[in-house]
Parts: sequence; C-alpha cells; structure tokens
Amino acid sequence: MGLETKSRRVMLSSVPPELWARCKAEAALAGKTLNEWVIETLVEKLEDSMDAREGTQAMIEPGESIPWEAVKAELEARMRTGGV
Repeated sequence: MGLETKSRRVMLSSVPPELWARCKAEAALAGKTLNEWVIETLVEKLEDSMDAREGTQAMIEPGESIPWEAVKAELEARMRTGGV
C-alpha cells in the first residue's frame, strides 16, 4: 500500500484494513482514485488546521472589539442583499 506522488512515495502499510477499505469506498463514491482522494483530503485537513490556527490567533490579538449588534446588523444586511 502506498501513496504515489511525483516527488516521493509514502508507505501506508500501517493503515488498518478496515480504514483502508473505508477510504477506498469514499474515493470511489467521489469518483476519484484513492491517490487523488487521499491527497485532496490531506490538503483539506491542512487548510482547515491552518484556518483554525489563524482564527485563534486573530481572537487573541490585541485590538478593538466589534460589538455583537454591529456584526449582527452587517450579517442581516448581507442576507437581505444576497451577499452571504
């Protein structure tokens, strides 16, 4: 079992057979090869992780807070105009 890329081969021999079968099934349902599905899933996971870290960092950065009523009004305005 391995993941082929242009630059290196990653061995996935330690993946339990049940998990391997589930991954293959998900790839098939998505109309992708297992290799395509794994790479896409890894990229999504990394992007989600980076977004979460950036969001956490933004919350702890010093600066002026935005009142909830202002945020709520902005979101309601966007919903009325179809901007969300």
